[in-house]
Amino acid sequence: MGGVRRRLLVAAALALALAGCRRSSLPEPIDYVLPHAVTGEPYSFADHRGKPVVIFFFATWCVLCQAMEPFVAEAAHRGRAEGIEVVAISLDLEGRRIVAPYVQATRPPYPVLSGGRAVASGRTPFGHVPRLPAVLVLDPTGRPAWSFSGLADADFILERAREVRGRSP
Repeated sequence: MGGVRRRLLVAAALALALAGCRRSSLPEPIDYVLPHAVTGEPYSFADHRGKPVVIFFFATWCVLCQAMEPFVAEAAHRGRAEGIEVVAISLDLEGRRIVAPYVQATRPPYPVLSGGRAVASGRTPFGHVPRLPAVLVLDPTGRPAWSFSGLADADFILERAREVRGRSP
Protein backbone atom coordinates (compact mmCIF):
# COMPACT_ATOMS: atom_id res chain seq x y z
CA MET A 1 0.00 0.00 0.00
CA GLY A 2 2.94 2.32 0.72
CA GLY A 3 4.13 1.98 -2.89
CA VAL A 4 0.78 3.09 -4.32
CA ARG A 5 0.64 6.04 -1.97
CA ARG A 6 4.18 7.05 -2.90
CA ARG A 7 3.34 6.87 -6.64
CA LEU A 8 0.27 9.03 -6.12
CA LEU A 9 2.30 11.60 -4.23
CA VAL A 10 4.97 11.63 -6.95
CA ALA A 11 2.30 11.95 -9.65
CA ALA A 12 0.61 14.81 -7.76
CA ALA A 13 3.94 16.60 -7.28
CA LEU A 14 4.75 16.16 -10.98
CA ALA A 15 1.32 17.50 -12.01
CA LEU A 16 1.79 20.55 -9.79
CA ALA A 17 5.27 21.15 -11.15
CA LEU A 18 4.06 20.93 -14.74
CA ALA A 19 1.15 23.26 -14.00
CA GLY A 20 3.69 25.80 -12.73
CA CYS A 21 5.61 25.50 -16.03
CA ARG A 22 2.63 26.55 -18.10
CA ARG A 23 3.51 29.45 -20.34
CA SER A 24 2.16 32.69 -18.94
CA SER A 25 0.45 35.18 -21.18
CA LEU A 26 2.58 37.80 -22.87
CA PRO A 27 2.93 41.16 -21.17
CA GLU A 28 0.84 43.96 -22.57
CA PRO A 29 2.45 46.34 -25.05
CA ILE A 30 3.77 49.49 -23.40
CA ASP A 31 1.43 52.31 -24.32
CA TYR A 32 2.85 55.11 -22.22
CA VAL A 33 3.78 58.74 -22.80
CA LEU A 34 6.64 60.58 -21.09
CA PRO A 35 7.98 64.10 -21.61
CA HIS A 36 11.26 64.76 -23.38
CA ALA A 37 13.68 65.90 -20.67
CA VAL A 38 14.61 69.18 -22.39
CA THR A 39 11.54 70.27 -24.36
CA GLY A 40 8.75 68.61 -22.39
CA GLU A 41 7.25 67.39 -25.67
CA PRO A 42 5.44 64.06 -25.31
CA TYR A 43 7.13 60.84 -26.43
CA SER A 44 4.67 57.99 -27.01
CA PHE A 45 6.02 54.46 -26.99
CA ALA A 46 3.02 53.36 -29.09
CA ASP A 47 4.31 55.58 -31.92
CA HIS A 48 7.48 53.46 -32.15
CA ARG A 49 5.94 50.06 -32.77
CA GLY A 50 7.26 48.00 -35.65
CA LYS A 51 10.88 47.98 -34.46
CA PRO A 52 12.69 47.00 -31.28
CA VAL A 53 13.06 49.81 -28.77
CA VAL A 54 16.00 49.75 -26.34
CA ILE A 55 15.22 51.68 -23.15
CA PHE A 56 18.18 52.78 -21.05
CA PHE A 57 17.16 53.59 -17.46
CA PHE A 58 19.59 55.93 -15.70
CA ALA A 59 19.94 58.73 -13.18
CA THR A 60 22.18 61.78 -13.44
CA TRP A 61 23.84 60.94 -10.10
CA CYS A 62 24.59 57.30 -11.09
CA VAL A 63 28.31 56.86 -11.80
CA LEU A 64 27.82 53.45 -13.45
CA CYS A 65 25.14 54.99 -15.68
CA GLN A 66 27.59 57.69 -16.74
CA ALA A 67 30.16 54.98 -17.54
CA MET A 68 27.61 53.16 -19.69
CA GLU A 69 26.38 56.20 -21.63
CA PRO A 70 29.08 56.01 -24.37
CA PHE A 71 28.07 52.39 -25.05
CA VAL A 72 24.40 53.37 -25.24
CA ALA A 73 25.33 56.21 -27.63
CA GLU A 74 27.24 53.74 -29.81
CA ALA A 75 24.27 51.35 -29.76
CA ALA A 76 22.02 54.24 -30.83
CA HIS A 77 24.27 55.17 -33.75
CA ARG A 78 24.74 51.60 -34.97
CA GLY A 79 21.20 50.47 -34.18
CA ARG A 80 19.61 53.31 -36.14
CA ALA A 81 20.93 51.74 -39.38
CA GLU A 82 19.27 48.44 -38.39
CA GLY A 83 15.92 49.93 -37.40
CA ILE A 84 16.60 49.67 -33.66
CA GLU A 85 15.43 52.65 -31.62
CA VAL A 86 17.28 53.70 -28.46
CA VAL A 87 15.73 55.96 -25.85
CA ALA A 88 16.75 56.82 -22.28
CA ILE A 89 14.52 57.38 -19.26
CA SER A 90 15.83 59.29 -16.28
CA LEU A 91 14.75 58.11 -12.85
CA ASP A 92 15.79 61.35 -11.15
CA LEU A 93 13.03 62.23 -8.69
CA GLU A 94 13.37 65.95 -9.40
CA GLY A 95 12.39 65.37 -13.04
CA ARG A 96 13.12 67.79 -15.85
CA ARG A 97 14.55 70.43 -13.50
CA ILE A 98 17.63 68.22 -12.94
CA VAL A 99 17.65 66.17 -16.13
CA ALA A 100 17.34 68.96 -18.73
CA PRO A 101 20.67 70.67 -17.88
CA TYR A 102 22.38 67.28 -17.78
CA VAL A 103 21.06 66.36 -21.24
CA GLN A 104 22.01 69.77 -22.63
CA ALA A 105 25.56 69.28 -21.34
CA THR A 106 26.02 65.66 -22.51
CA ARG A 107 24.02 65.88 -25.79
CA PRO A 108 23.27 62.15 -26.23
CA PRO A 109 22.34 60.94 -29.74
CA TYR A 110 19.04 59.47 -28.54
CA PRO A 111 15.88 60.89 -26.97
CA VAL A 112 16.07 61.35 -23.21
CA LEU A 113 12.80 61.28 -21.32
CA SER A 114 11.99 62.35 -17.80
CA GLY A 115 10.50 59.42 -15.91
CA GLY A 116 10.60 61.13 -12.54
CA ARG A 117 8.93 59.81 -9.43
CA ALA A 118 6.31 57.66 -11.22
CA VAL A 119 8.85 55.55 -13.14
CA ALA A 120 11.33 55.48 -10.24
CA SER A 121 8.65 54.13 -7.90
CA GLY A 122 7.58 51.39 -10.32
CA ARG A 123 4.06 52.78 -10.83
CA THR A 124 4.18 52.61 -14.63
CA PRO A 125 3.97 49.85 -17.25
CA PHE A 126 7.77 49.53 -17.02
CA GLY A 127 7.40 48.08 -13.55
CA HIS A 128 10.07 48.22 -10.88
CA VAL A 129 13.62 48.97 -12.04
CA PRO A 130 15.69 47.11 -9.43
CA ARG A 131 19.03 48.88 -9.90
CA LEU A 132 20.81 51.20 -12.27
CA PRO A 133 21.92 51.21 -14.98
CA ALA A 134 19.23 49.05 -16.53
CA VAL A 135 18.10 48.20 -20.05
CA LEU A 136 14.68 47.02 -21.21
CA VAL A 137 14.09 45.95 -24.81
CA LEU A 138 10.59 46.17 -26.24
CA ASP A 139 9.79 43.89 -29.15
CA PRO A 140 8.33 45.36 -32.35
CA THR A 141 4.82 44.95 -30.90
CA GLY A 142 5.80 47.13 -27.93
CA ARG A 143 5.93 44.29 -25.38
CA PRO A 144 8.76 44.01 -22.84
CA ALA A 145 10.92 41.16 -24.13
CA TRP A 146 14.30 41.37 -22.39
CA SER A 147 15.83 43.26 -19.47
CA PHE A 148 19.18 43.62 -17.77
CA SER A 149 20.65 45.58 -14.85
CA GLY A 150 24.34 46.45 -14.80
CA LEU A 151 26.99 47.57 -17.26
CA ALA A 152 26.78 46.45 -20.87
CA ASP A 153 28.58 47.47 -24.06
CA ALA A 154 27.01 48.38 -27.40
CA ASP A 155 27.55 44.91 -28.88
CA PHE A 156 25.72 43.23 -25.98
CA ILE A 157 22.80 45.69 -26.16
CA LEU A 158 22.44 45.36 -29.94
CA GLU A 159 22.69 41.56 -29.84
CA ARG A 160 19.78 41.45 -27.40
CA ALA A 161 17.72 43.85 -29.55
CA ARG A 162 18.40 41.70 -32.65
CA GLU A 163 17.36 38.54 -30.74
CA VAL A 164 14.13 40.24 -29.67
CA ARG A 165 13.43 41.35 -33.24
CA GLY A 166 14.07 37.79 -34.48
CA ARG A 167 11.59 36.28 -31.97
CA SER A 168 8.86 38.75 -32.81
CA PRO A 169 5.74 37.43 -34.58
